[in-house]
Amino acid sequence: MPPRKGSPAELLLKKVHERYLSLETYESQGRLYTLRTYPDRKDEAESHFSVLFKRPNLFRLEIWIDSDRLTPFSSLLSDGNKVLGLQFLDKPRFTNYETLVQSLQVTTGISFGISYNLPYHFLPELARASVAAKLENPKFSQPVDVEDIECKCIDGTTRDGRSVCLFIDQDLGAFERIVSRSSNNEEDFEETNRDIRKANEYIKKHPEEMEELFPGAIEVMKQNPIDELVWDESKSCEILEVEEYTDIRIDHNIPDERFHFEIPENADPFGVPGFC
Repeated sequence: MPPRKGSPAELLLKKVHERYLSLETYESQGRLYTLRTYPDRKDEAESHFSVLFKRPNLFRLEIWIDSDRLTPFSSLLSDGNKVLGLQFLDKPRFTNYETLVQSLQVTTGISFGISYNLPYHFLPELARASVAAKLENPKFSQPVDVEDIECKCIDGTTRDGRSVCLFIDQDLGAFERIVSRSSNNEEDFEETNRDIRKANEYIKKHPEEMEELFPGAIEVMKQNPIDELVWDESKSCEILEVEEYTDIRIDHNIPDERFHFEIPENADPFGVPGFC
């Protein structure tokens, strides 16, 4: 077999990438800490979550924003037959999805981005968009211990300008921590507007494809059109996100019953499938 190409950091990321795609089961607890630094203040937020996955498509992601963990803020659930998004605000609301892949693609908002960072690594259809795959110019930085676990650290940037540091458990070959730094300034804002213009143009040219991928999407966009956003200097800030994983278990026996769920009796349909 010819030697694999790439820098040492790139080769490790490929190894981790392949590791996640080969896992039969995965389970962990997690914490997401967010700090937004504005010119005149700092806003902090913390949430907790749990991830449960069993190949090929059993999945359970639950997120709590209160410390007692009595009721999740939101859940993304797949029992192999149906896929559901649940939100618990003033009352439960649910959205049905066609597939687990579709649900992960459109739930970044209600999951605070958690559905994007880790779950993308499990599925071949989304793996190219995962953090490990999108990191550019990755380089090793100083190894550190995360909760007494020795980790290798890889720094890099993504195409959207985020600075990312990945902390990888040397024994498990799994992520222990993902640290992301980005900004929300006028330059970033204009880039967002360029992306919006491109997306609107694509939707106009390919309405059939959009309707097939996200049923009802065109009608929703007609009712709530998104054009260029207006910059507000008061929203300028630096953003730090720290996503941590603990109690990681890999390739262990997870009974299918742990993925079973029922829609709460008092839950209302929420939005159009694919749009939470």
